[in-house]
Amino acid sequence: MVYIAPPKLGRILRIAVDVLASIPSIIFGFFGLMILIPLIDNTIGAGTGGNSLLAVIIVLSIMILPTVISIIETSLREVEGNFKEASLALGATEITTIFKVLVPAASSGILSAVILGVG
Repeated sequence: MVYIAPPKLGRILRIAVDVLASIPSIIFGFFGLMILIPLIDNTIGAGTGGNSLLAVIIVLSIMILPTVISIIETSLREVEGNFKEASLALGATEITTIFKVLVPAASSGILSAVILGVG
């Protein structure tokens, strides 16, 4: 979203993340109760009768995504352009630069985003 996606797609994804962040938690719970639990019961055949830890894990994972994505995006944007320019000047490809230089430079922001999202 920060380095690879075209600007138009990046704006659309940013809007989608903001919309996901604005959904109240009761709606997520209702989605899990009415859609995920019957789907899991029919697929796995567990017959849990509404008690599904897998549904809880899925719903909570979706709920923390906006927080984690927005903080990671901010921390990746804050990495200085000199790192990227130097890596590309040394002959690294764009993907190698992203994963070997820029992501490690933003690792403290990524770790704090995950901790904040889980908290």
